[in-house]
Amino acid sequence: MASRVPHIPDLLRPLLESAALAHVVLVAGLGLVLANPFWRAMIGEAGYTSALVCLASIAALSARARAQAIDWTNALPLSLALYLGWAVLSLTWSYQPLDTLWRLGNLLATALLGLAIAWTRDTIQIVRGLGDVLRVLLVGSLVVELVIALLGVDWPLAFISGTLFRGGPIQGVFGSRGAMAFLSLVALFTFMIEVRTRSIRRSIGIASLVLAGVGMVLASSPIGFLAAAAVAVTGGAVYVLRRAAPRTRWRWNASFTALGVLGVFGIWLARYSIIVALDGRGETSTRVHVWQEMSRYLFYRPLNGWGFSGGWWVGAPYTWIQQAEGKTLGSGLNGFIDVYFQLGAIGLVLFLALVGTAFARSWMLAANRRSSIYIWPALLLATLIVSSLADSFVLSGAGLLLLVVASVKSARELTWGDAWRSRERTPLPSRAGR
Repeated sequence: MASRVPHIPDLLRPLLESAALAHVVLVAGLGLVLANPFWRAMIGEAGYTSALVCLASIAALSARARAQAIDWTNALPLSLALYLGWAVLSLTWSYQPLDTLWRLGNLLATALLGLAIAWTRDTIQIVRGLGDVLRVLLVGSLVVELVIALLGVDWPLAFISGTLFRGGPIQGVFGSRGAMAFLSLVALFTFMIEVRTRSIRRSIGIASLVLAGVGMVLASSPIGFLAAAAVAVTGGAVYVLRRAAPRTRWRWNASFTALGVLGVFGIWLARYSIIVALDGRGETSTRVHVWQEMSRYLFYRPLNGWGFSGGWWVGAPYTWIQQAEGKTLGSGLNGFIDVYFQLGAIGLVLFLALVGTAFARSWMLAANRRSSIYIWPALLLATLIVSSLADSFVLSGAGLLLLVVASVKSARELTWGDAWRSRERTPLPSRAGR
């Protein structure tokens, strides 16, 4: 009698449960999404989306196979679920429903990939994987910029200006100098944490820090330097909190919160002066005019917006704004305003709740946990928040993926019950394996 042929899932289970596959998904996913403009230029939008969906599906199957080993506490933060749910619901009132449907596929695939990474990999594993990917992408960016500057051949990478020998700005494989500056800054503090946790050799760490610094300088992004200042302030505040006595830590937190509120109020009062000071080769006037034009159309759909798009598509309502400005734009040049335009006031409130709760949790983790690895989510979220003042990549691609990973890791490491026990001076429980 012939033996029974095993089911395909049974044959694949050892592979899907393996740590090696989870690491491959982490590295491949980060490499694909962080350099998505490069891959879109090389294999097209359909090719990129197909690769993204395939990776997200493999990541989901891997998480499903390892379900018994995963602690599902706060696996999907409520704020993230509500934001994604509202974006999906916007399909019902979108001005261009077919375009929204396509973009929602990218949104959900990216979010699913981020969720699976956060579920199956520890924070230190994510940091090490991200560090390896960013080293490759930054070196690749400099090489591509060098080749194009020398040969003057830019096809099919039309977004690269070839201004490396003139001191920048450069975009590398990231599509814009804002994204180049953002990911160079993320690389900078990621490499610092790698060095501090001794995840890499010191010589490699120093070379990596120099590489990230060169990327920041050559990107020549004013908002990138502002984000770097915000990261430095956040890191300094966390340094003070981590060394404060537990009984006085709440006073320091209250002081920093008050200073933060005053700072935001001061920035709002001086917003026009700051915009002029951050003028980057005429881009500031473009931003102001685009925001003014967007506000005209928000009058018609203030609560629900015009439908989710992430980056802007070719078609109404975005062609109306671009025709008025006489420029081709890929976004509203501000993540918060773009969310407001696409998902309305309700979507903006949900997005602010997502970012705010994630940052609050990551702040408490950074202040109360000994390991340096817990500083990474707080620095990442601070970078995302400040960078979103002048760029909209937090709505899709690299920004969205990193936001999902940081928010989920913070939520799983610190429930609100944990936060209450911290208020009562009870040590926070460690969930390093989650």
